[in-house]
Amino acid sequence: MTFVDLVTGHASSRGHVGPATVLPPDPASTSGALRLDFPNHEAGEGPRPVAGTLASVSGVRPGSRVLAMEGSDGQVWVLGVLAQGTEGGDGHAGSPATGELRTSTGARATVEDGPEGERLILRDAGDVTLVSHDASTGTTRIHSGGRRLAIDAPEGDLELRAGRTLRLSGQEVEVTATSSLRLLVREGLMALPNLFRMGRRRTEIRSEGVRVETREMETRTESSVLRAGKVTTRADRICTKTREMEVDAEMSTERLGSFTQVVTGLVRRTAGALRSRISGTWQTRAGRADLRTRETFKVDGERIHLG
Repeated sequence: MTFVDLVTGHASSRGHVGPATVLPPDPASTSGALRLDFPNHEAGEGPRPVAGTLASVSGVRPGSRVLAMEGSDGQVWVLGVLAQGTEGGDGHAGSPATGELRTSTGARATVEDGPEGERLILRDAGDVTLVSHDASTGTTRIHSGGRRLAIDAPEGDLELRAGRTLRLSGQEVEVTATSSLRLLVREGLMALPNLFRMGRRRTEIRSEGVRVETREMETRTESSVLRAGKVTTRADRICTKTREMEVDAEMSTERLGSFTQVVTGLVRRTAGALRSRISGTWQTRAGRADLRTRETFKVDGERIHLG
């Protein structure tokens, strides 16, 4: 007799190995032992009570399909679970609801059918959930039984890819890079990527537009360079404090409602030509005035008062 003959149950119902269906205990029996129904039992033979199971077999319940061995003494032993299921109305197997695979160390993978649908769950030997997959929503979650979850790739690369949204959330998010940190945003297959690169010596941002909104902002730098085609500043009030200020421009235009200039030291102006147009009154007060010209000094007016 070959092993195939034994497994498929082609042997006689006495002293054979083959598939069987687990039935509930006999109500009239006081032992409470489960029963096995062999598909090829002889006429007049009813289900056989289960004498026991191997130590590595678990999850034997009514409705399950198992691989069983019946000894010559009539005792029946369960060797393994072929398929698990729920109990039907007649005590026979109904639609499969829970399946389980268990390792020798106690870790197991189960398929659980609950109100929210089927879920595939991987648990460790301590019955702590490690990975769960919800078939109805297509969501896979990795759980950490302890306080820390680490994914290491010390000799290679680690990639996280999402077709839609990639979310990182936590009470505190920390990113550590030994060389540089780069964030690339691609708007199209042929478009140049927006770039955010942060390094130990340099931080680079390249994008079509950058917008920063904050209640308070402080920037400290030893040297700063701003290059732009046009700079527009809108503010209720601008306060500038500096030890020395230098402005170099080919042309400067200022439009002011009123202008007050307070200088405690010397005001010196050097120009090729100086022209002032005042529609109202021009008034100058000084403790002493000294006007010198190399050529003509001209004062023209309807009335000139020299005191």
